Amino acid sequence: MYRGAWRQDVFSFLWDDLDLYAFPPFALIRCVLVRVRKSRTVRMTQVALLWPQPDWFPLLLDLLMDSPQVLPMWQCLLRQPHRPLFHGSLEKLHLHEWRLSCISSDCDGFRARLLSSCLDQSGSPPPQFTRRSGESFVVGVNRGL
Repeated sequence: MYRGAWRQDVFSFLWDDLDLYAFPPFALIRCVLVRVRKSRTVRMTQVALLWPQPDWFPLLLDLLMDSPQVLPMWQCLLRQPHRPLFHGSLEKLHLHEWRLSCISSDCDGFRARLLSSCLDQSGSPPPQFTRRSGESFVVGVNRGL
């Protein structure tokens, strides 16, 4: 057990009414986001990559309650526990701090502030480039076109 850890297995207890901090392994990011979504009253500060390609990225955006913050490129930012080994390519990770919530009023309030801050001169919102989870679309060639 990691000294100073409150709990060891984050998936073994309820998250409701907690304000959590997480830096999950990349392979578990989707599991963490799904767990936040299924909780009733959890907020979380999650460290994760700015990586729009994975299937979990729209869910991350759906849970946002504040603007993501870029983490500094400090040489000592990522260190292996119990050893003085530091990550050698921190600049490739594009790590951000994402403030997440399953509470709809948190997320709706953030979206309203965000939308009003990016209206164009005519008052129109920007176009949507990221689709919500669940919508499907086809990419490719259709009959040679």
